[in-house]
Amino acid sequence: MEEIVRFGVSVPRNLLEEFTRVSREVGFANRSEAIRAAMRLLIMKEGRVASAKGNIGVIIVLYSHGKRGCEEEITEAQHDYSSIVINSSHIHLGEDCLEVITCRGGSEAIKELYRRIESIKGVKWADLLLAPVL
Repeated sequence: MEEIVRFGVSVPRNLLEEFTRVSREVGFANRSEAIRAAMRLLIMKEGRVASAKGNIGVIIVLYSHGKRGCEEEITEAQHDYSSIVINSSHIHLGEDCLEVITCRGGSEAIKELYRRIESIKGVKWADLLLAPVL
């Protein structure tokens, strides 16, 4: 069994209360379990977990359909990273569009693509989830 280390954390009371409430609603038995899950999520999100087989990345992009050139720039970025992009799905949401891009490769390349896409004018929101290929 892995060694457990105890440490102290200072947070504002309202943040702790909200974290406790949400972690109970999600179903964690205690705050320690919730904090461990949050730590793993941050590590994965930042792509620090790597595997000899590479990583899977999912980039989620919400952008304005009406913003001239936005869709083309997102498509161009995917073409420039065609060595890692394995799938892309486009959904119309009225005035906005949602693009879900699945990648497989090194975490740095996946993060480069994510950063490029999130900086495109017209992108309202973008997020990245990275996971090691096990």
